[in-house]
Amino acid sequence: MDIKALYQIFQKCDRVETDTRKDLTNCLFFALKGDNFRTGNEFAAQAIISGARYAVVDEEKFKK
Repeated sequence: MDIKALYQIFQKCDRVETDTRKDLTNCLFFALKGDNFRTGNEFAAQAIISGARYAVVDEEKFKK
């Protein structure tokens, strides 16, 4: 996906979120990775179930 396509998706959403414990209704979920926490890719499906409009992941096994 290129930056123009991502921007078009962003414009369809109310906001960006990275935490599945928050209200995800109509948001764009970004799966983050870090040294001190699990990969957000593992939470992408839950983000969609919880109302996120899209989830951005970077591992093929989490893409659908």
